[in-house]
Amino acid sequence: MQTNHPDLEGFPDVPALLDHQHARDNDPNAKNKTLRALVTAAQSQAAFADTAQVLVLLALWPGLDALHGRLSRYYRQHPDILCAELSARMAAAIARVDLTRVDRLAASLLMNVRRDILRALKRDWARQEAFLDESITAAEAPASTSPDRALQRLKPLIGEDAGLVVAVVLMGFTQKEAAQALGMSHDAARKRYQRALAKLHALDGKLS
Repeated sequence: MQTNHPDLEGFPDVPALLDHQHARDNDPNAKNKTLRALVTAAQSQAAFADTAQVLVLLALWPGLDALHGRLSRYYRQHPDILCAELSARMAAAIARVDLTRVDRLAASLLMNVRRDILRALKRDWARQEAFLDESITAAEAPASTSPDRALQRLKPLIGEDAGLVVAVVLMGFTQKEAAQALGMSHDAARKRYQRALAKLHALDGKLS
């Protein structure tokens, strides 16, 4: 690979290459050149193309880890799905990126992957809106139901506690995490959450 791509020369082994890409104080232009060489190798028909793709994933590991953290709230119930989504969509992004139209490659790849995952989530949420229309008082809606849509539907029924219910039931937060995000104590959130579910169960009984 180094023979075919001069920008990869000078690294005695893979750990040295990854140390160079992960170091925060290294020249960003040099890191960008190295990443571009790896992506070029991954897009080639050479025997080392698969190896190059793995090296791109490893080189982008800190960014992928940060992206995983930002998206994990949508996959609290199925964290393994997020890991699969990140690796599969990054592999697709590496294969299709046009290097002649991209300057900062790492940022572009990570942004594209984030965009693609969010688009897929929105499509899933849209497919579940019909279910939400029919089961609005259900205490446990599917994890793929749109939080925004659920909030709009639940707020007239249970008031301000709708945000708490959506955070816990749909977005996978614990009651403690939701309490911190909403600026209330854990004990207050627990009581309000229980009251909100009781209201929903009561409404469900009246409508059934």
